[in-house]
Amino acid sequence: MLTALFNWLDDWLFGDFANSHSPLGSLLRVLRYPYALLRDLARGQINLHAMGLVYATLLSVIPLVAFSFAILKVFGAHRDLEPIIYEFFRPLGDAATDLTRRVMEFADNVSTGIVGAVGFALLLWTLISTIKKVEDSFNFVWRVEQARGIGRRITEYAALLIIGPLLLVAFLGLSHLALDSAAVQYARELPLIDRLVAWGISLSPYLIVTALFTALYMFVPNTRVALVPALVGGLTAGILWAAVGKVFTDMVKYTTRLTIVYADITIIITALI
Repeated sequence: MLTALFNWLDDWLFGDFANSHSPLGSLLRVLRYPYALLRDLARGQINLHAMGLVYATLLSVIPLVAFSFAILKVFGAHRDLEPIIYEFFRPLGDAATDLTRRVMEFADNVSTGIVGAVGFALLLWTLISTIKKVEDSFNFVWRVEQARGIGRRITEYAALLIIGPLLLVAFLGLSHLALDSAAVQYARELPLIDRLVAWGISLSPYLIVTALFTALYMFVPNTRVALVPALVGGLTAGILWAAVGKVFTDMVKYTTRLTIVYADITIIITALI
């Protein structure tokens, strides 16, 4: 019965009439997005891919930080990763500081003790394998049947992993320079400008998350994704990330038992990684 209903809705929402320029056609095109999400959720495939992405994300945290350390240490900018790692763990409340410290210690030890030519290559291969899982999930969403070949996968993923941390640190460095400049310091003496700067600083972590999601949606699927759809998806994902994180933080903050449970589980998972 559900299959017949989905087939009827597919014909109605994706048929010729929905592509017309009439007001009803425009409405049907908007309704395609929530319908497609609910349809795929009902079929169960999105849940499987989401669970796989959670597992892949947990396994990739330490290798990604260690790999970024190895690159950024050349420029003496490896410590700039710490606030980004903290944002990742911030929904866990007070435990975020301890978890961030542990991850930074693990990554620092890996970078200084293991990452040579062989260790660097192993980290790169681990991350490429992890991104392959992300690409498979994104290709499912975009209905892409052919994944990247191994040659393209290695070159494009390696470029993304090397250039990404450099661009991020360059952005953070330029932001610090701009905020510390004499012109900005002079302008911040005005209450309105100071409030706008403080507002921009508070929003910067969410802007970084939105930019990260947008880049993933544009470059990871093995198809051409336009900027506007990727930006809409990145903005939606960034808002959901912030909202879910806020709800989870408030829930953990007012439930001491949950704080202990989730923090201990996360510490165990981080140690295993």
